[in-house]
Amino acid sequence: NTTIVENKANVQLAAECDNYQYRTFDEAYRASENGSTVKLLANVNRTTAKYVTDCDGYASIFNIEGRELTFDLNGHAIKVTANAADLADAKGQMLMAVFSTDEGGKLTLIDSSEAKEGTVQVTTANDAKVYSLITNYEDGCFVTIDGGNYIADKVYDSLIYSGASDCVTINNGNYRLDNVGEGGAA
Repeated sequence: NTTIVENKANVQLAAECDNYQYRTFDEAYRASENGSTVKLLANVNRTTAKYVTDCDGYASIFNIEGRELTFDLNGHAIKVTANAADLADAKGQMLMAVFSTDEGGKLTLIDSSEAKEGTVQVTTANDAKVYSLITNYEDGCFVTIDGGNYIADKVYDSLIYSGASDCVTINNGNYRLDNVGEGGAA
């Protein structure tokens, strides 16, 4: 069950989905359906203690599977700290991506804020392995990026990985990868 709340001065709202506001980002994300837009109203901090798996069993924080979804960073940040201990049972003992598409999933990332400071960032701790920040698995899946800042301190493969042909479109945004090929799979 999700909670829809009125925007009162004493209630901190974290996100909205299709114009309904929620106290937590997870509530808004769970409320999303095919074609929904999830818009950040506050920063989101995550660890890899809670992840989902894609069709191949790899760990992702958000896996867009079989539907179309837009994330509007709205000037806020999604920051993920990957920890090796959290990923000990994950396939390859690594975080495949913060965002992944699978089974026909379509992901659009935007930043509608005037300042354009919306950020997706992953940092590693305790020798955690991260494959990429965004992963597009197969033909029939699509990723479109129309703004935002995308940062990783180290990844094994790339900041944005696609196993599909012509399925990633980058129209705008800023990208920073500090170290590639470090902390990756053995």
